[in-house]
Amino acid sequence: MGTSPTWQSILQQVLKIPGEQQRIAVSIGLSQMTITRWAKGESNPQRPHLTRLVQVIQPAYRDALLEALEESYHDIHSWLKDDSSEYIPSDFIAQLLDVRTTTTDSLRFWRISDMILKQVLAQLDPNQLGMAVTLIQCIPPSERHGNKIRSMRERAGRG
Repeated sequence: MGTSPTWQSILQQVLKIPGEQQRIAVSIGLSQMTITRWAKGESNPQRPHLTRLVQVIQPAYRDALLEALEESYHDIHSWLKDDSSEYIPSDFIAQLLDVRTTTTDSLRFWRISDMILKQVLAQLDPNQLGMAVTLIQCIPPSERHGNKIRSMRERAGRG
């Protein structure tokens, strides 16, 4: 009866794929040396980095990695099961409607945009691993260009 591979050995396999070590390091926001240390068992990832590793690893290796991680991190599945980004909280919508009705026309766009961008970051990057969001506006199409949108501009951003 053979033993199942460790998560470090699975990570070592993945890192042998050309360019994969750099892609993973950039996706997680860490150095390639840190990823190598994890694979060699010289250091252990922090929870947010570990969950991010599972998210960015190639799908072909994800199930094997998760199974191996369960040996060392028994609650890994609960860490990954964060569905907070799937629903917009009703209290946020209530606040948004309040701002909509109580803010003057000249400030309304900026206040609502700022609220929405903050909420987007809080929901999509709850562990603050690094994300930027940008609100863009499409410039109206012209008949000269076949009524196609040809440009847009950045109106606001955060992150």
